[in-house]
Amino acid sequence: MRIAFIADIHSNLPALEAVLADIKKESCDIIYFAGDAVGYGPWPAETISLLMSQNLVGIVGNHDTGVVGSSSLRGYYDAARYVIEWTRQQLSAAQFEWLSSLSYTKTPYEWLLLSHGSPDYPQEFRYVATAHDVELLQHSHLKLPHLTVVGHSHLQRLFLMTSGKRALELSVDEESGISLDKNAPYFCIAGSVGQPRDGDTRAAWSLYDREEGQFYFKRVEYDISLVQKEIERKGLPRNFGVRLAEGY
Repeated sequence: MRIAFIADIHSNLPALEAVLADIKKESCDIIYFAGDAVGYGPWPAETISLLMSQNLVGIVGNHDTGVVGSSSLRGYYDAARYVIEWTRQQLSAAQFEWLSSLSYTKTPYEWLLLSHGSPDYPQEFRYVATAHDVELLQHSHLKLPHLTVVGHSHLQRLFLMTSGKRALELSVDEESGISLDKNAPYFCIAGSVGQPRDGDTRAAWSLYDREEGQFYFKRVEYDISLVQKEIERKGLPRNFGVRLAEGY
């Protein structure tokens, strides 16, 4: 089974289309979506419609819960809160219902756990971005499976969790990938489709070939200028377009 992991699309339709085309080229059997379909970007309705049309299993992100009203917007800065409130007005009833139906975590298999932020308290959307964060998580009450996949930080990272509760960050080559030991636990930050923050402006996704035991981080080019123009045309905060070209 070839599995695609996507996260943090943030209403960036061209980036999502480019990633889905790449996923199709890689002959993936299923897509797992780790949250944040909306927020920041100018195509929330179109993004959700495209997600609804795919063979995917999804969970909810913090911007998604903000849009459907299941979490408070008090912690958001003004520009992000403005786009969340604007997004509410763009969705059809069916799109709103789909977004509302997503759960905080999923365990599709005993060896796989999906969460947007830290899975020990998924409704709090805590960031996991470093080896230290993963090590703290290993000391929680939660028993982690072979592969835990999250989003939220907009990074691409893979950690091996050792029996001594250490987390070792692994180097994952885009072309050759890395072999995973099916008896060992790993923690993956899948990368952001629509707003990468690791200095690479290309849309990000992750691929796991379960049979071969190979894991890959993938990147794909898309038309950033098209997104920037649509952000300005719709009167959304300009900085959300500027940062796409800077990868932060």
